[in-house]
Amino acid sequence: MSCERDVPSLFQVSVRRRPSTMGAKTAAGYGWFDASIELQKNVQDALRAGDERRKTEQQQIAEKEQKKREEEGRRRKKEEIARATEGMTAEQKAAFEMTSWPAHKFKDVVQKLSTLPPEQKVAVYVLLRGERVSIWKEIRQLALEGKQKDRTRWSSSVQELFKMAKERKEKMP
Repeated sequence: MSCERDVPSLFQVSVRRRPSTMGAKTAAGYGWFDASIELQKNVQDALRAGDERRKTEQQQIAEKEQKKREEEGRRRKKEEIARATEGMTAEQKAAFEMTSWPAHKFKDVVQKLSTLPPEQKVAVYVLLRGERVSIWKEIRQLALEGKQKDRTRWSSSVQELFKMAKERKEKMP
């Protein structure tokens, strides 16, 4: 939007455009318009308000489109996971889900191993024997040689995992 000094007043424009020889009806018509500064400010304010309203509407539309795209992405991802886990058992599904978890979240689940449902326990056990061996070694180290706080925190989970390995006649790494 232009600055006020760049915008000529309506009166200045009308004076410049007025022909030198005007008829009485035409000259009377120029007197019927209000060209006050207050009116000009009101018009400029209305134009600014209209611009701001259009901007906010465009922003709202853009936000709605972004939400739609995000929702579509989540739906697609959910469908992909459903297709990938279609023929899996409950333990395999839980293991598949846990593979994408960050280490700290997985450790929290291991810490609460005794309260987990059986299929999640098996999934944690399988992952600690396979893909998450480094976490298993870290947890075992803390349970055996860590501070007292760490020993009490991890010892029950480590014992339960050893028990699961013994039941399956396997050894933990």
